[in-house]
Amino acid sequence: MGSHGQGFITRLVVGSVTTKLLRSSTCAVLVVPPDARNTDLRRAGADATLNLERSRWIEVLDDFTRRNVGRETQLEVDDPELGAQRQEHRYPLLGVTFDPVDQRVEIMLGELGSGEPHLSRSVGGVESLDVLTNRDDQDVALRLKHGRGQTLLTLIR
Repeated sequence: MGSHGQGFITRLVVGSVTTKLLRSSTCAVLVVPPDARNTDLRRAGADATLNLERSRWIEVLDDFTRRNVGRETQLEVDDPELGAQRQEHRYPLLGVTFDPVDQRVEIMLGELGSGEPHLSRSVGGVESLDVLTNRDDQDVALRLKHGRGQTLLTLIR
């Protein structure tokens, strides 16, 4: 969903469709600020990588991990039958990789060290993988489409 970036007074008088949809949504919604809509997300170049070929998933996810290890994340699963569910919030990213044998994307979150909290998610049946970036070439989210649903790993900081 794109936002127009209207000012406070306009939003107060007219309202915001984006805000209304966000508040009533039963599935995950990614809102793209107006600056990002016209730059990174509309061109499939170095700044926005969309619908990557499966043969590149290992390389792309390794690079994604190197750039973002330690950043806080939010993990959401959007399933048409169950609705949108936030699975994890504020866990640091340890890594993301693709297992070509099992055809699964592995997401590892948490703290390094003995006794520290950590978890992993294994996502099978992934049909497409998207890495979204902002205008400063910083990663914003990793989206995994699977079946009729998706898993969204959003980078908070």
